[in-house]
Amino acid sequence: MSSGSWSVKPAWRPLESWRENPERLAWLVMLVSFAVFLALLVAIPAAAIYGVEHVSVALDAQLDATIGTVRYHASRVAEPIAVTGARGGIKEGSVIEAAGDSTQGTLKFISPDNPDSALGSVRIYANTSLQIEKIREPFFQRSSRPYLLRIFLESGQATIFNDSGTARPLRVELVTPHGQAIMATAGAYEVSVTEQRTDITVRSGAAELTNGAGQEAVLDSTVRAWMTSDMLEQESASAQQNLIRPGSYAESWESYYFTPENVTRGEVQFLESDGRNVAFFTRQAAENYHTEVGITQQINNDVNVYESLVLKFDVKLLNQNLAGGGTVGTEYPLRVEITFTDIYGNDRTWGQGFYYLDPTTDEDPQNDYWQTDDGLKIPAFQWYTYESPNLIQYWRNLAQPTPAARINSIRLYASGWNYQSIISDVYLLAQ
Repeated sequence: MSSGSWSVKPAWRPLESWRENPERLAWLVMLVSFAVFLALLVAIPAAAIYGVEHVSVALDAQLDATIGTVRYHASRVAEPIAVTGARGGIKEGSVIEAAGDSTQGTLKFISPDNPDSALGSVRIYANTSLQIEKIREPFFQRSSRPYLLRIFLESGQATIFNDSGTARPLRVELVTPHGQAIMATAGAYEVSVTEQRTDITVRSGAAELTNGAGQEAVLDSTVRAWMTSDMLEQESASAQQNLIRPGSYAESWESYYFTPENVTRGEVQFLESDGRNVAFFTRQAAENYHTEVGITQQINNDVNVYESLVLKFDVKLLNQNLAGGGTVGTEYPLRVEITFTDIYGNDRTWGQGFYYLDPTTDEDPQNDYWQTDDGLKIPAFQWYTYESPNLIQYWRNLAQPTPAARINSIRLYASGWNYQSIISDVYLLAQ
């Protein structure tokens, strides 16, 4: 049996190694120092440039309650403060609410260089809630960054004005439950947010849209768009939105009747006539009894941001034995009524009747005084297409203006003694 020994390699001792090779240590120190120097040479100016470019400070806004009382919360959890005039010092995190049908306000973003000039503003209409997430300006004047306004419009309607006429532009970032819109150029933008979707119309300027699914679109004044969390659709700016709920008359409308006791009532039938779906109002029974039959639909749509509202439908009158609009001016073989709430909170009604039997030319001279003030005489037994004036402008231009804030409902009905009338293709077109 042989015996031997294992050779053991000495352990590496770095300090002894550096002492044996001081030149290596010196070169290492010089190289590391040079690398740090180069890093600082780049990092310090880059950090300074970034800071000059991106560091920002918060600005305040001003809230004006133009109609009614606007509620202001300093934060989401803060108690509301009633604002009936002008209030400054509105800061980031504030929540603004225009509750009720008769409330409007304006949120102004004042130029720090010119207190008499607004960089932009948001006109808030009834039943609207928004939060100011950011109002910022660059800390350094040398920065090329724009002013920044970021708001979350939770619900309601608003018009955003990017009015910046200064050398530094304003970038508006609008966030809704369905996505985001960036408005980086001067212009006017109308926004409507419901639980179902966000509608955006560009009156002037341009907007970049991104919905929750990442779909993108760029809007100018030739197109408008609506988006949900997973859909984004564009259409021509001249296109109009129909506020009448789609579907058959039986599905979308509710029938009602007014008939004295022991009197044969009128009827409404939903059927097809001349190749179209129609509502047919009829009563053929004893005369000298007032009856009424109609259909109604709840609209419940704010119209503050619309510039046009037009009612269109086709009507055919088949029978009428109470001339004109009857003794009270509302007993027509067909009449339409729109109920709305004006910007002052008053509930109002606009109506238009249709007749062919004229009280001034029929055989009974006793009814020549019967009213037809809101009636339109049309030919009998043939289709007539009716198109209203722009109701938004009409209500604004009355001797005592009653601008509409909200359309509540629409009613189509026949009234009088005996009558037969047909209505089809009803549209309430908003733009």
